[in-house]
Amino acid sequence: YYVQAEITSLDFPTLAGDESFLTRTAQSDVLTALQEVIAEGSAPEKTYEVQIQLIRENENWKVRMDNSLSDALLGGYVTFYQEMTDEFMEVLANENENN
Repeated sequence: YYVQAEITSLDFPTLAGDESFLTRTAQSDVLTALQEVIAEGSAPEKTYEVQIQLIRENENWKVRMDNSLSDALLGGYVTFYQEMTDEFMEVLANENENN
């Protein structure tokens, strides 16, 4: 059984590109900077549309976690991390070709 849902969460990719946030992370750790921005209410938000799979086990319904749901719950961090990893691997491959 599937349900369509909208999840409004942090927009981590936008936040990660914000100069004031980057300045904060240089002055403290990322988690502290993130907590401060969220507490101030100044963190950018995004609404993610996801399809959630519900599974019936005995008399209970359970949510099946997948990449799109975890990405929405984590504010786009999964996608951000994958893109950063891909970019890093591309740079590394280019460096290896040049050596």
